[in-house]
Amino acid sequence: MDQVMVSEIKMTSLDIAEIVGKEHKNVMRDIRNEIDSLGEETGRLIFELTSYKDKSNRDSPCYEFGKDGAMQLALKYDAKTRRAVIKRINELEQLQVPQVQVTIDKSKDLEIKQQATEARYLNAQARLESVRLKKQQFAMEVAETFKDVLSPDMKQLIASNLINQSTGQSLLPAPETEKLFTCEEIGTKVGLFSKSGKPHKQLVAAITSFLTDHGEIEEHELKRVLESKGNWTGDTVKYKESVIEKVVSFLQGLSLDEPIINLRDKNYNFDASRLNLADWA
Repeated sequence: MDQVMVSEIKMTSLDIAEIVGKEHKNVMRDIRNEIDSLGEETGRLIFELTSYKDKSNRDSPCYEFGKDGAMQLALKYDAKTRRAVIKRINELEQLQVPQVQVTIDKSKDLEIKQQATEARYLNAQARLESVRLKKQQFAMEVAETFKDVLSPDMKQLIASNLINQSTGQSLLPAPETEKLFTCEEIGTKVGLFSKSGKPHKQLVAAITSFLTDHGEIEEHELKRVLESKGNWTGDTVKYKESVIEKVVSFLQGLSLDEPIINLRDKNYNFDASRLNLADWA
């Protein structure tokens, strides 16, 4: 709320001397007498001792005061003098420029802050909803693109995710699937690592391909699974745990005098020190 305030007028003993036609030193004496009559404490609150530059540019004492002080002095003089002082007070008050003081309504300020907080929350919720819808759209597009190659379990998984994300509830449980392993994971389990220290997924892939071609790995032991990594989306082959045992059996049947395995005229170097076949015996 805005309030119009008018600052108090200010006068000096020099102004009074001019108005009443007295020498300044006499007005100073009158003010000192008033201070003595009022008492030092009260008098100093009304009349403030200050200074001004006289004709010789020297600092000389004078008193400064407001309307109360001017009226206090006016009462000492005759009717004409009092009238002159009061007239001057009125003139000064009319010259005062109103000042607008702004008072902040704290309750309104709190309400505005609460509204801003609610707006930020709603915006965040809207962004989350937009992300959720984009994920759903992506899943639907993937399902449509790969519908002819997806397994029934994968189709149920996609349907489960879409329904549960839409409702925010677990209405359709995801299918329980047997643990499947990538070539990289199989390499880690059997200790088949490349010289660089990474799981030798290329060698594992070559072994599983060899075993599949020779009928050692059956169709039900592998699955093509749709995956997304970064900007890449595609299917990858994963194997059941029984395939790990067959990979181990294959390795155990080889003569591993040197850390090299030749498959289909291609040599694969590996770190023999990390090979771990004993746990699968």
